[in-house]
Amino acid sequence: MRHRRKSFTLIELLVVIAIIAILASLLMPSLQKAREMAKSSVCISNLKQLGICFANYSAENNDFIPPVYPQVYPAPDGNYGAWWPVLIREGYIGKMRPWYDYYHVNRAPPYGEPLLQCPSTDLVFIGNYASYFMNRYYFSSGAGNLYGKWWWRLNQVKPDKLYLVDGGDAAGGTPISYHSVNQPTSGGAGTAPARRHNGGSNILFIGGNVSGKSKTDIINDLTLWHD
Repeated sequence: MRHRRKSFTLIELLVVIAIIAILASLLMPSLQKAREMAKSSVCISNLKQLGICFANYSAENNDFIPPVYPQVYPAPDGNYGAWWPVLIREGYIGKMRPWYDYYHVNRAPPYGEPLLQCPSTDLVFIGNYASYFMNRYYFSSGAGNLYGKWWWRLNQVKPDKLYLVDGGDAAGGTPISYHSVNQPTSGGAGTAPARRHNGGSNILFIGGNVSGKSKTDIINDLTLWHD
């Protein structure tokens, strides 16, 4: 006697699809959180490696650490003398490239430099700049500097002061350096700390350690920025 194989009815199929959709909706936040944690880990690694690059620069330059503009570069755009093109040209970041200019940071190899790119960065916003921005209060040669100088030896700035911050939210100006929200739009203020990593940004401190803080804490706690 032949038996007809039972097939799914339309209602049963719809129930299965609904169950799958519910499970997917429950899992998606966890998957998204895990993906973001992985990106934050890469960002932290980038900042730690940049800290080593700065330490190497300091060891070979009488203990001075790079400011926003380590070099007055003879080019039409002064940003060629910003910290990351200079450190790339001189071989402290990646392979020495004497011809390097800042327009290529977020482009494909051989021009791009992954160490300068947070994987969560909005490349449309950030353009070809680095994802990390320097503390203007100490290291700017222009607006925002509180001390009248921008070249500092490593032991002259307290180790708990912010050196680089993971930027992301527009605040006007050129995205190279930043000072706190109390002065967000002076010339060249750049971008604000981001909310891309668990509601905040990752920070490289002068002492070489890296940690994440909320955007609110970063922009309101002036002890991070200066004495």
